[in-house]
Amino acid sequence: MKKFLLTLTILFTVFYGFSQENENFKKDTQKLISIVSKDSFDAVTASLKQFIPADKVDAAESEIKALMPELYETMAKIYMEEFTHSEIKELLKFYETPIGKKMAEKTSILTQKGLTEGAKWGREKLTPIIQKYMK
Repeated sequence: MKKFLLTLTILFTVFYGFSQENENFKKDTQKLISIVSKDSFDAVTASLKQFIPADKVDAAESEIKALMPELYETMAKIYMEEFTHSEIKELLKFYETPIGKKMAEKTSILTQKGLTEGAKWGREKLTPIIQKYMK
């Protein structure tokens, strides 16, 4: 009976420690996501003004903000599949530096410009090649 209780205690301790570490991993990952995606969220809410009457923008923003934890939860799972906790911690350190803060700040505009240029490049360069080989 003593061995059983000792084994049970050890298993509980190991499981609790793993659970706690996993929870810390998830919290750090969600923090990273919030840093990296802040400007994207701001861009989305700014674009609301084009589609929603001005008197309803605040309500729409509040509703969208309420959905963010669900998105962060989903995104955290994806990040946790691709990065170790140690790597997430290193990324957090980077994003706390001046250049990391600038990178986080510029990511949204870089993505927008990159998508625009990529689409232009595709139309101008890839489309003729694809059409050439479709014949």
